[in-house]
Amino acid sequence: MDKKIFGALALVLLAGAGCATTGTVDTQIDTNSAVSETSEINAAESAAGGTVEAGADIDISNDMIGGDAVAGAEVDDVKEFTITGGNFEFTPAMMTVKKGDTVRITFKNVEGFHDFTLDAFDVATKQIGADAEETVEFVADEAGSFEYYCSVGKHREMGMKGTLTVTE
Repeated sequence: MDKKIFGALALVLLAGAGCATTGTVDTQIDTNSAVSETSEINAAESAAGGTVEAGADIDISNDMIGGDAVAGAEVDDVKEFTITGGNFEFTPAMMTVKKGDTVRITFKNVEGFHDFTLDAFDVATKQIGADAEETVEFVADEAGSFEYYCSVGKHREMGMKGTLTVTE
């Protein structure tokens, strides 16, 4: 099968399956070639954020797909949130994910001295000053509603808290 047709067909199948696409891939790989091609395969895997299987043909350009894409990427079901900490509040103050989701939270402190703590999943950032950020990641393996908060001083009691809801 022609490599461009194969690449276009692969993208249609990925898009039809609801797969997310990010990044840019502008490369061609023939994994049936000599061992010296290994570095190209590793580069493609790195760009794709996943695994390129032996024998796979990848020939994708932005012109073919109309934008940025990653071919052959394994779908990473990570739910990402950015939580901003300010004057005794978190924004957003509510997050919802599904049980089993991997959750990545980037806590950005915009003023004062704060942290992000979620006891139910044993997650906490360091206490950080203004204009700093820290990222935590965990698997939401229990359903329910869980409070996250700032553990600095009496910030929690002053309203610096929110709710993570994990649905079945």
